[in-house]
Amino acid sequence: MRILKVILIVFTILLLFFMSLALFHLEETFGGNSGYFIALIFAVLGFILSLLTIGYHVKSFRYYRKSKAYKKESKGAFFLRFCAVGHSVYYMLFGVLSIIGGLMSSQASGGAIISIILFVPVILFGIFSIYETILLRKRIKRLENEQETKDEIQAIGS
Repeated sequence: MRILKVILIVFTILLLFFMSLALFHLEETFGGNSGYFIALIFAVLGFILSLLTIGYHVKSFRYYRKSKAYKKESKGAFFLRFCAVGHSVYYMLFGVLSIIGGLMSSQASGGAIISIILFVPVILFGIFSIYETILLRKRIKRLENEQETKDEIQAIGS
């Protein structure tokens, strides 16, 4: 699971890079019409969620250590986990909408195939990110239970 977390971190950084490039090219693409502001809000949301998700992955990497030493979650862990799930849903939605847009805009050309090739990995990234978040939450619960059991045994022995 540690390798999946590293892959998710790298893929999130790549998506953050491409999202920042998209932010710089939005005005020339949309020309300042109403679609520009919607795209700008969508891109800024993706940018912020990506940054928070990187923070989540870095902070939660400690739960994959081989040693079973448990440290209690910080107070912001729920918020970061919520942002990570929101980030995954965001990119799944982004990938699905991009594929639909590619299919609708290029009925006869090969743009639909390119759209599918480019955005299916984004959808898979969202799915694997949610999967990893769920598995990590289960691991944290298990570590909490193990720590409570150890503390109870220590209390009895004292």
